[in-house]
Amino acid sequence: MTQHPIPDGIVTLRELYTLIEKTRSDLLLDLQKVSTGVDQKFTEHVLEHKHEKRQRDGLIRWAVTTLITTAGVMVAIYVAAKGG
Repeated sequence: MTQHPIPDGIVTLRELYTLIEKTRSDLLLDLQKVSTGVDQKFTEHVLEHKHEKRQRDGLIRWAVTTLITTAGVMVAIYVAAKGG
């Protein structure tokens, strides 16, 4: 936030109002920057969770496919060994 000089001595209401308005506009600008930063961090956080979910889903698909394939091979070996 920008530091505005505080006038020495007697000030008019107009000068005081101008100083307050400058400080207010700087504060609003700083708040907007913080808000934008928070929104960006939240978006990054959501994307990170989506990436983790895709990895977890991929691992589950791999495990299920491996189990089904293994079961199919075992059934084929059993049928072949039984002679049928």
